[in-house]
Amino acid sequence: MTVKAAVVGVGNIGSIHADVYNGHPQAELVAVCDIVKEKADAAARKFGCRAFYSVEEMIGSGIEIDACSVATKGEENGGEHYEPTMRLLEAGIPVLGEKPISNRIDEGERMVELARSKNSVRGQPEPPLHACRAESERLGGGRQARQASHDQYAHVDQQPGGDVAMVSSAGAASAFV
Repeated sequence: MTVKAAVVGVGNIGSIHADVYNGHPQAELVAVCDIVKEKADAAARKFGCRAFYSVEEMIGSGIEIDACSVATKGEENGGEHYEPTMRLLEAGIPVLGEKPISNRIDEGERMVELARSKNSVRGQPEPPLHACRAESERLGGGRQARQASHDQYAHVDQQPGGDVAMVSSAGAASAFV
């Protein structure tokens, strides 16, 4: 099955997601969306897909989207994820959210609650957890670990006792497909 993917926010990180979807054998990048028209148009040309300038326009177009990465900018890159994520989830489109999912706990909780109610993915599925756990342990259980096999940084939140609560990084798109 080919996953029809879209990316909202095609700055540095969003472009990485688009590139991963575009190069994945089980994915087809069908749309990019950015409020900066020039960014959306440039990404659409680069990846051979449709450009949109708002999430509403993208959803309203009728284009088939099976999954969407949200990599919008904002304060520490978590400030503008809420609105596009909620609109996508309300439309029944699973979302992979770049970290942090929000700078506000109440918004993060509402995103997770809506995703659960829609039976939809909401989060940051990442490189294999065992690789991140091993690297985190090697570094003494710290909050940042490097996963050399993907040449990415993975953020590892550990709970007391060493259980990994969340792992996230820029290259999550391949795990989402």
